[in-house]
Amino acid sequence: MKSLKNKKVVEIAGVVLKQSLKKLPSIKNVSKKVKPVSKNRNSIDPTPSGSLKKQIDLITNNLDTAKSAMPSNLKPMLAGIIDEAFNKGDWQFEIKWDGYRSLTYLQKGNVQLRSRNNLSFNEKYKPVYEALKAWPINAVIDGEIVVLNEEGHADFEGLQKWYQFEQGTLVYFVFDILWLEGHNLMELTLTERRDILKQLVPSNYIIRYSDSIDEYGIDFFKVAQQNGLEGIIAKQKNATYSPGYRTKSWLKIKAETRHEAVICGYTKNKDTDRLFSSLVLGIAEGEKVKFIGQVGTGFTGASQKNIFEKLKPLFTDDCPFEKIPKTGVPTFWVKPHLVCEVKYTELTSEGLMRHPSFQGLRKDKTIADLNLEEKKAVATKQIDEPVSSSKKKLPQKTPRRKLRQKQL
Repeated sequence: MKSLKNKKVVEIAGVVLKQSLKKLPSIKNVSKKVKPVSKNRNSIDPTPSGSLKKQIDLITNNLDTAKSAMPSNLKPMLAGIIDEAFNKGDWQFEIKWDGYRSLTYLQKGNVQLRSRNNLSFNEKYKPVYEALKAWPINAVIDGEIVVLNEEGHADFEGLQKWYQFEQGTLVYFVFDILWLEGHNLMELTLTERRDILKQLVPSNYIIRYSDSIDEYGIDFFKVAQQNGLEGIIAKQKNATYSPGYRTKSWLKIKAETRHEAVICGYTKNKDTDRLFSSLVLGIAEGEKVKFIGQVGTGFTGASQKNIFEKLKPLFTDDCPFEKIPKTGVPTFWVKPHLVCEVKYTELTSEGLMRHPSFQGLRKDKTIADLNLEEKKAVATKQIDEPVSSSKKKLPQKTPRRKLRQKQL
């Protein structure tokens, strides 16, 4: 944290950010010294169950919602994408965490930590699982599993390797609550849901509340850029939760230029001892796959071996593209199943990536999740319209039930 010396800083969600802007009234200014982190980076200090129960009773007694069983196998609500940040009073802005989205089901000490495709993270991220087990609450929580490096930035590669090396600080940033003690909260507003969540989050360094600021998205985006963050998420304060849909009530604005792509093949130069020289990438475009270029940097020997083992069962003689791209070297095709993330400087007029760098496999996503969202940007002047990731319309919603009291 030496780079923060003699800098005015702000802290949001436990991450200290450089701050040279005068706005951002919702973020708490802190001293030049960073709060000390526990020596045990995964220490657990849960809220006492007695006081937590009283807090839950106070909350649920003020809810005007029908009782319901705990939902299962939900798909998380997804964000649309826009190119520019904006200021708007009825919106809030959060850090876009570079990690794995995860819904958590907590019931009577039983924990199910699930990926966006309902795969279990219980064993892979055991400290998060154990921290959740120590949280005496019956609820469905939405959040993101992240590994923070020494600078306090999310490290996606570190997250992928954490199961093997346990390097970095493993954190579960929680930002929404969908169900609580028999009450469906998804028809409440975002503000109401987050007010409830904030009161219930335990005091430990694994489970952390993902804080937000109101209104000043443009300034907050500049802070994200200055700190090398992936971007920010804009959320409409009065939005209900629509599981499984990509809507304009949630919008992501990327500070870094990244692409999620499907691996369609690999190249191998002559006289190389590497397993492959580059990966051939594409994106889903309707029923077809469109070529977007090759990525040949960002790999280690170990990551190449891991990727190649996953490619072996997918070997095929058939090119996934309508037109075979010119790679200039021997190219070997695979079935387009594995999704990865790449960082690049810009796209050419032909839609090809310039200076791409491999960031890691996206085990939590499939080709069905790649819907060309990067280029189908939503105009900020149309942010009140719903947008779905498919042609299906959002289901008709019943009138949203409100809290009996404005303040819980």
